[in-house]
Amino acid sequence: MFGAAFKNEKTTTFEEMIERNYAVMKVEGGQADVRCDVQTLGNPVDKEAKHCYCDDVGFLKDEKILADQQFWENKFMLEEREKQEKLLEL
Repeated sequence: MFGAAFKNEKTTTFEEMIERNYAVMKVEGGQADVRCDVQTLGNPVDKEAKHCYCDDVGFLKDEKILADQQFWENKFMLEEREKQEKLLEL
């Protein structure tokens, strides 16, 4: 899981990270090297330092991951639409 590195100037916990937008990569069949960077996982929180947590105990279930991804995708699309509407008003 890849998301905001800090909250209130302290390193975010795993639980705090899932309260905001985050990126995730599921690794099947054991361990793998996954780069913890924007090029690999995208940019879930713009203009903020980021870090990763490995969910090696399966805390996040597939349904939660998919629901969260859909939520943040919809939120992003809505924000982009609002930006476009403001530009058209000018």
